[in-house]
Amino acid sequence: MARGRQPTMADMLKMAKVMGYGNVAKLVFSQLQRMFDKSFAGRHRYKLMFLASSVVWYRNNKAKAARRRKKERERRALGLPKPEKDPKKNGINAMWSLLWPEVPFAHGDDGAGSWEIAAMMTLCLMRIGLMNGVSYLVGRLDNNMMTRNQTEFWYLWRRVLGLAMLTAVHRNTYKYTEERLATVWKEKLTNTVHKLYFKDMAYYEVAQVAAVKGTMQDTDDRITEDIKKVSTEMAHVLCEGMYASTAGVFFAWRLGKLYGMRYALGPYVYLWSTFVITSKLAPVNWSKVMGSMREAFAQYRGSVSRLFVHQEAIAAMKGNEVERNLVQTRFQALAARVHEYDVTAAWHGFVNQLGFAHWLRAFVALFVMGPHVFAPSVTDLSTVENVAKLRGTIGHEFVMFVQSMIAAGLTAQMGKQLQKVAGSAGRLNELIVALRRLAINRRMTKRVDAIDGTVIEFKDVRVATPTGNVLVEKLNFKLEKGSSLLLTGHNGAGKSSIFRCLGGLWPVTSGTIVKPGGAESGLHQKVFFLPQKPYQVLGTLQEQLTYPAKQDNIRMTKAELVAILQQVDLAYLADREDVMTKAVPWEDELSLGEKQRLAMARLIYHKPDYAILDECTSAV
Repeated sequence: MARGRQPTMADMLKMAKVMGYGNVAKLVFSQLQRMFDKSFAGRHRYKLMFLASSVVWYRNNKAKAARRRKKERERRALGLPKPEKDPKKNGINAMWSLLWPEVPFAHGDDGAGSWEIAAMMTLCLMRIGLMNGVSYLVGRLDNNMMTRNQTEFWYLWRRVLGLAMLTAVHRNTYKYTEERLATVWKEKLTNTVHKLYFKDMAYYEVAQVAAVKGTMQDTDDRITEDIKKVSTEMAHVLCEGMYASTAGVFFAWRLGKLYGMRYALGPYVYLWSTFVITSKLAPVNWSKVMGSMREAFAQYRGSVSRLFVHQEAIAAMKGNEVERNLVQTRFQALAARVHEYDVTAAWHGFVNQLGFAHWLRAFVALFVMGPHVFAPSVTDLSTVENVAKLRGTIGHEFVMFVQSMIAAGLTAQMGKQLQKVAGSAGRLNELIVALRRLAINRRMTKRVDAIDGTVIEFKDVRVATPTGNVLVEKLNFKLEKGSSLLLTGHNGAGKSSIFRCLGGLWPVTSGTIVKPGGAESGLHQKVFFLPQKPYQVLGTLQEQLTYPAKQDNIRMTKAELVAILQQVDLAYLADREDVMTKAVPWEDELSLGEKQRLAMARLIYHKPDYAILDECTSAV
């Protein structure tokens, strides 16, 4: 080919044949790559990728919102009722709305957790500063290891010691603040449930519904264990989420500024891809798995508690085999749930460890050290200064990249943690929703309240169970002070139901009830109720005798107490040691006959106008 002549296609083919078609392709690709890097799209490609993904996310959410609005319009046009959310499925959102401070820094439950959340945010920012200092020191130490500058080494060593002390103080303060937030939220949840549970005898209605429908029979487990688990886990998720968000933004910004956007977005792209892959290979509904295991554990514990309560009767009737089979059946159901969890967790853990631990190390090594191998920023490594500079750069870059990976990993793990606590949150939310519905039903249902009077009278009273089963359509009777009335009938005829209506335990929708004290007095003042199995309060002998009166208004000497007990042949109870000052489990200490006689002593102390005796002397 002559000098100055433009090459023809034949000349270019000859040249490609000499150089090799592969080398020509590489040359062309490298030229195109350089041209793209110099263009606007090449210089801002990561920003454009982020903008494009944001637009796609916005368009998808906009389309979903449009479909929801369309369904809502169709529902309203057809006049259909608004579907209620399943309390168990909506547990996490309900718990967040309940736990988050309504009025920041206010006293009481409205502002519970505000100071702890503010302190945790401050500690997260301090943690970011400490980790940034660590990355700086690691880079300097790696550099100093090659230059061997002793003066700078001792200076850096003192900095490392000071940073270690600050880190130790910070970690313990961080842990204490997280535990304090969990305690505050536990108190708030407990106060909320107690307020609903003890209002207008809601605990009685819940027990009745559980007995009839077989739902929420583990109320005690929900109030104790589920509240503890929800408050602890959600406090941990919030604290980790606060650090993940703040640290993720800071280290992504630093990495992008110092080393480029690929370092800033690399951890999130990798972990998001790994999360999607693991979700496909090992899909787990943690809320369902954990919820079913908690349910099985509550049923097993309930069967064991039932055995403890009725141990004497079971032992007397030799019901060992029957009870053992019942408890063993519940335990086997629990063991099956635990085995299911173990198998699921093992496979999910294998895939999770492979993606988030072992492959992650290779990814970090490739991302941090790869650019210095394939596109070295320091080409001449013949001098100690250049080697020291390279080591310092890699050390600083490595620590910052690892911190960004930790922040991204915490973000990915938050979903898993929330799914694990979703079962307990759903069970707890189901109880709270049920208590609130009971309160609403009480307000919406037409109820007949007892009228204050000097007699006990039923006028056309409709006696029905809380589930709507009518026992008596119209009940009429009148009982004056000083007179007696005997109710007889077979078991289940509804004799005790009359007392429940009189005490306000069961709602009365029609008729008129008259009794001393009206609706507010119950069956413990002018009208006193003695059941066949009297309740034994955990307390001193005086508290047992005067129950349910408040102890602040009682001034009783031991001689007065003994005088009452002598009337029912129980004076020997006062001879026990510390019986006047020590709380005694009377339910376990007394026989049924002693319990019934102590209930009669309680009746003598209160001196009511009327006494309702429901087979209260069956064991005397």
